[in-house]
Amino acid sequence: MRTWRIPWGHTKDCLFSRERSLLFDQTLHRLSASHIFLISILVRNPDMLIE
Repeated sequence: MRTWRIPWGHTKDCLFSRERSLLFDQTLHRLSASHIFLISILVRNPDMLIE
């Protein structure tokens, strides 16, 4: 299981920080997936940047 360094608080073994880091992980994954999708569209259609 991956663990991310979270800027807020210390990552202990308590349930609260574990849920929070899981939420952070999901958010980061969703962001990177959408960024990759957008970048791939822009690479295929560079004209969209010029509009």
